Amino acid sequence: MRTKLIERLVKQMNNKEFWFCYDLKMGDWIINQGKYPFITKAIHPKSRSVFFLFKKSDRLDLLTGEYKLEKFYKNIV
Repeated sequence: MRTKLIERLVKQMNNKEFWFCYDLKMGDWIINQGKYPFITKAIHPKSRSVFFLFKKSDRLDLLTGEYKLEKFYKNIV
């Protein structure tokens, strides 16, 4: 019963407002290095994958870009 409710809520969430981050290293980096708050850390009911839920913003876009650049440069050095 609870799983069905969670599934329905996830489907109703507007993906324009929220970002589901399934990369736990990235999520931890955004929270700790970027000092950006997350709404929740949860498990997807069907896939059983852990994710962070963030509210979308320009700052979050900048932080995800910064993380990807940092990860890219670590791989080439």
